Amino acid sequence: MKDLTFEKYLSFDSSKANLDFVAELVGNDITKFKKLMDLALNASPKVAMRAAHVAERISRTNTEMITPYIDIILSQFFSFKHQGQKRAFTKAFSRIHFTEDQLGRVVDICFNCIDNPKESIAVQAFSMEILFNTSLKIPELRNELQLILEERMDEGSPGWKSRARNYLHQLAKLKKLNESN
Repeated sequence: MKDLTFEKYLSFDSSKANLDFVAELVGNDITKFKKLMDLALNASPKVAMRAAHVAERISRTNTEMITPYIDIILSQFFSFKHQGQKRAFTKAFSRIHFTEDQLGRVVDICFNCIDNPKESIAVQAFSMEILFNTSLKIPELRNELQLILEERMDEGSPGWKSRARNYLHQLAKLKKLNESN
């Protein structure tokens, strides 16, 4: 099995053990990570989703590995054929420091994801997290985030509503704190 390519490993099994195995194979090797990202962005939907999940796993301990691919991920985000790609990349985005230009694009993507009931709950949840954390640095986003969460509250699943209520509560606390200063 040593001579199998990442694509072959990723095409036959989506188990956590297999994804962890591929993540170990890639490690911090930039050349291998480049091949992995090529699969995450260009392979068949299932392989691309699994490769994206491996990239996300690697980014947990080494965000610098995924940083060179942020612009291409952002430009292709709404073209991904598998929700798992979006889920993996939004999860990775929750840990990444963006340039100003990238941050604007990430914010737009996240607001679009929250406002789209067809996006998966996980993508919407990570989008909420990214937007809330960004609003800690850019307070002007707080009102827009509050409005969209309140507008969508009736449509969301119980898990979505719980997460949204949590962020609305935190936004209210921040607003109260700012008003008292």
